[in-house]
Amino acid sequence: MESCFGSAVIGVADALSLANYWCAAAGHPHRFSIAIATTTGEPVHGFSGISLESHLQLDPTQRPDVVVIPPLVGDVLSALGRDAALVEWLRGVASRGAVVASVCTGAFYLAEAGLLDGRHATTNPAFAALFSQRYPQVQLTPERRLTEDNEFLCAGSTTAFLQLALRLVDRYCGHEVAVLSGKALNIGTHIESQLPYSLFRSQNSHDDEGIRQLQEWIEGHFADNISTNQLAKVSGMSLRTLNRRFKAATGAGPLEYVQSVRIEMAKRQLDSSAKNVESIAIDCGYKDARSFSRLFRARTDVSPSAYRSRFGVAG
Repeated sequence: MESCFGSAVIGVADALSLANYWCAAAGHPHRFSIAIATTTGEPVHGFSGISLESHLQLDPTQRPDVVVIPPLVGDVLSALGRDAALVEWLRGVASRGAVVASVCTGAFYLAEAGLLDGRHATTNPAFAALFSQRYPQVQLTPERRLTEDNEFLCAGSTTAFLQLALRLVDRYCGHEVAVLSGKALNIGTHIESQLPYSLFRSQNSHDDEGIRQLQEWIEGHFADNISTNQLAKVSGMSLRTLNRRFKAATGAGPLEYVQSVRIEMAKRQLDSSAKNVESIAIDCGYKDARSFSRLFRARTDVSPSAYRSRFGVAG
């Protein structure tokens, strides 16, 4: 895939190769034979511009045991159209019993192939609204860093490829080799929530100009006391029309969007300032710091102070 995240491709290959090393050290045969494949058999350029050499061309007769689709950086929906051959190939190998996995936005390819219908899945939380809007039949759990539903695995945000690789190692090499590999990679086999790491995206890549203008208004007035009646007045729509169009365009209700903007602005202040939580709550439109803290935890899985400890400027 052009513009894929090259570190995920090489990182998974390295982690599986490390598992092979531990297997050999214990006197066991290698469990993974690793190949990078492209639809044409030609190299592709990753997001950083680095060329990724292909070992083979995708073929409808191939019977791989495991397939991992890496993240794509850029316009995901346009890429799905461009990579239609890859989507079709995935349907074929899944029907022949392959374990199919994805990292981050790679889940869009599995969903586009219909492989995740009725199944649990995850992706980068920044793309959750778009994913749910396009694939409502998938049981998306964006707070989870890894999902496993029979033969289909999804890793969340980009660097979750290491957790995915360890899960594959555990599955094919056993827990002992997975633990050894995890220690060598300095990561644990326990999988935490990815919500503290999520980035807010304004979801404005849609064709509803009225909703786009309202999104811009919200992003400029998020600290105000905003109601749905006010949003309807600003947009010139009825409440019913506003709710319908906003949900269709962004995948979220208007007040849910307001809360997402506020929490993102709070996270930015916690990242970069020494302001106390009460002041940040007020800056972001909350009069009650306790209510703000409860909502912040519900959205991120951590308290504001714990978030600051993890991401704030070092003292």
